[in-house]
Amino acid sequence: MPVRYIVLISGKVHKGGFRSFVKKNALMLGITGYAENLSTGEVLLVLEGNEDNILKLLEKVENEAPSFIKIENIYKRREEYKGSFSDFERKGIDVMEDLNSTSTRELLMKIVHFSKSTDEKLEKGIEILGTMKNQLDIVIEKQDKMLKKQDEMLKKQDEMLRRQDKMLKKQEETVEEIRKTRNELKEEISKTGISLQERFKRIEEEIEKIKKALSKAGIEV
Repeated sequence: MPVRYIVLISGKVHKGGFRSFVKKNALMLGITGYAENLSTGEVLLVLEGNEDNILKLLEKVENEAPSFIKIENIYKRREEYKGSFSDFERKGIDVMEDLNSTSTRELLMKIVHFSKSTDEKLEKGIEILGTMKNQLDIVIEKQDKMLKKQDEMLKKQDEMLRRQDKMLKKQEETVEEIRKTRNELKEEISKTGISLQERFKRIEEEIEKIKKALSKAGIEV
């Protein structure tokens, strides 16, 4: 069963393609009525049609309006269906009403039609710009996230390089310690005048003598 809704919307809702946005979605949902700019800065919607579709339209108005529109409050009242409309219109002081003078009516209606078409195109352009702005904001947000990830990767790389520097420093210290020990050993051998090989040979000869002495004494080794 069709119903009628009276909706009052406050906020920054003028000159941002709002009425054209409402009209487009209302026609898609089979809703008749009008969207009117009030002198108070508010927008009045009078909507007739299927209640589910009207509620869908109001949800779109609240969540998908052009980016230049800032809605602060939505007041709605449900009424009985009157069947007052056959189409959906935009209204306001910037939209001229029909004139009664038949002598000038045709010429002025052409002007009105042209002005109305230009106004709708302008509001459509504003709506498109709003969409482009939203898309640009999304791209900038993605770029910010990518830059943040790059910063984190560079930070990790810096940490890895610091660790590698520490390891190289430790290796250099170890190599230097080995060199020092080797030099000390060479110096010790130089002082005694006997190489390690000769020392080991003498020790082996002494051990053999000890074994022979023990064997003569009847002690098996």
